[in-house]
Amino acid sequence: MKKFRALFFTIFFMLGSSSVFAQGTPVLDVANLVQAIESVYQYYQQIQNMIEQVQNTYTQIEQSARQMATINFSDLKNLENNFSGMKDNPFEFITGVRNSAQDITKSVNRQMNKVNDLQDSLTKKTIKFGDVDFSVADLCGAGEPGKNLIGFTRNAWDTTVKNGQEAVAGYTGKLSYRQKEKIMKQYGMSPRNYATLQLANHQLSEALKNSNLLSTQEGISEQLSSVRAEAEALKQSADKLPEGNTYGQMQMLNSGLAQTEVLIGNLWGSIQSGFGVISNHISSQKAQEAIEQQQRYERNAENEKRFSTGSGLDDD
Repeated sequence: MKKFRALFFTIFFMLGSSSVFAQGTPVLDVANLVQAIESVYQYYQQIQNMIEQVQNTYTQIEQSARQMATINFSDLKNLENNFSGMKDNPFEFITGVRNSAQDITKSVNRQMNKVNDLQDSLTKKTIKFGDVDFSVADLCGAGEPGKNLIGFTRNAWDTTVKNGQEAVAGYTGKLSYRQKEKIMKQYGMSPRNYATLQLANHQLSEALKNSNLLSTQEGISEQLSSVRAEAEALKQSADKLPEGNTYGQMQMLNSGLAQTEVLIGNLWGSIQSGFGVISNHISSQKAQEAIEQQQRYERNAENEKRFSTGSGLDDD
């Protein structure tokens, strides 16, 4: 939580100090940003805790299964009287428990491989824009210093603008004088600034929707579908066991996996919400900068006109 608090104050001062625009210009929605980042951080922590619980439960189940597998069942033939009333043939009953335990061990091993893959997906570098890779942990503020929601968004913006200058030049070169004049009048900025702004907004939006982030989300969805199928197999295996310690552990495992699935969905929703808040802020900031640049250009042009006609210079 301390790391999250530090992240919040860093972002607050970083963005708050640069969000004083002209009257009427949108500013950063700090409340929504804080809520989004806090939700991301909390979901990430819950997922880590849930995975740990699932792994602990798995260890208990595995130990029970191994103990059952080491029993010398031939020695139990003389203990039938101790199991009277459970089944007509208690030896067959106990053998069935042993076989079920062996099946469960295999099934749980497959299940835990998927849980571990899910855990790895939170920390490996899966989201890339420009020359920088980000992980889900980074974006939650629980990864490398300097890599977070705002770091990803700003990097995406700068990369888009840097690499899009040729496209911008091609766009503005095809515009007629009337089209350029219309853009300047409607948006209060030069056609080049307008094209740069629109290109960066579009590509940043596409990055948030269709980049590796979405691919990772799709991959996790596919992975979780397989996890659900395995969980159902585990449940069926657990149903073969007598109600008791191992059965309860199996139910805990299935419940933990189901909760993990819900948390993952909430995690991605919160990450995208944080992206939206920061992206909108940076977009409005860049638009304001372009407008102010155009206003300076117009003032300079007016001053030059006055100077050339001998009408005097502007005081500013």
